Amino acid sequence: MTLTHSASLKVVIAAGSKTAYVNGVQKTLPAAPVAVKGVMMVPLRAAELLGAKIAFTASTKEIVIKGPRAAAAGGQVGIDTDAGKSKIGDSYFKWSMNYPTGLAQSYQSGTGDFISFQDVKKNYYLSISVEEAKEPLSAKDQRDYLEGYVDDETVLNVKEITLPSGTFQSMVTKSSDGFYYEYRGIQANDRFYILMFGKSAKAASELAANKPLLDSFAPQYDVKNAALKDLSKVKDGVVTYEDADYGLTIQLPPRVGGRVRGRGQLL
Repeated sequence: MTLTHSASLKVVIAAGSKTAYVNGVQKTLPAAPVAVKGVMMVPLRAAELLGAKIAFTASTKEIVIKGPRAAAAGGQVGIDTDAGKSKIGDSYFKWSMNYPTGLAQSYQSGTGDFISFQDVKKNYYLSISVEEAKEPLSAKDQRDYLEGYVDDETVLNVKEITLPSGTFQSMVTKSSDGFYYEYRGIQANDRFYILMFGKSAKAASELAANKPLLDSFAPQYDVKNAALKDLSKVKDGVVTYEDADYGLTIQLPPRVGGRVRGRGQLL
């Protein structure tokens, strides 16, 4: 079994042996890895061979592993260190934005017309929805669209935002669970894009800290941008669906589905 961290560090271990090799240098593990039902079980201390530090927090009984990030292209620390990406987007639905640092992808619909991100503690939330909208929408129509995504929240502010990427309708809301949300909508490419950002906060003003991330959203995708990671599920004009239980694979043309609410609930 081989563990890697960037192109400069490689750890080789074997089941039943405490001996490990780090870039060819022999090291000793505290316990030998074992294979259980086809799964290799490796002692946590093996992470230290990759430069990580392991600590135990007695108050929470948590084991915390902290490790250095691999270097991206040009020797800089990047977000997606494997590919050196600093932006995300969808080449089929034609949108892009800065990588949401600290958030991990939590859901993506079958065609990719809805995608959401969340942090580990669930204090932050981000989603991008795409709906077909070929007919021109007025500012009021777009605000009505956004209201359709508001779920048991109090609307605090509604305004129009003009950025280099276009004109957005914006709506700030507060929910009963202590979350504040900002919804942004823009029509482009015969579609309506809904950007939703939520944050557990004491006041709506705390959303301002995430303004650069929201402002980076654009209804466009630059295929020549090497820093842009494509999250699209549409490849060569089709979406591939697989059923592992039956060993079936089917390819279908993409279709924008029903409206997806901000929390990922299909209407």
